[in-house]
Amino acid sequence: MPSLLLHIENLNCTGCANAVRQRLQELAGVTGVMVDPAAGTVRVLHDGTTEHDQVSSLLRRLGYPENGTGNTKDAAISDLTFAIGRLNGED
Repeated sequence: MPSLLLHIENLNCTGCANAVRQRLQELAGVTGVMVDPAAGTVRVLHDGTTEHDQVSSLLRRLGYPENGTGNTKDAAISDLTFAIGRLNGED
């Protein structure tokens, strides 16, 4: 099964991991998501139709850009994503 491995910023806790996992699973073609907050990685299993840029773009919109591409705005967005996830019972 094809997969993508991304090293991302601002992935600090299980709440962040849960929010990322839930949103990535909504992408068309995604069949599984594994998030490792300690390593700062996300592995996306897919059916061959999911593109790296789709995943990377969604992660950036959530505040979790790929390593070396983020800024303080991304960090603030990730905090909001986490807080929303907590309100929705994702942590």
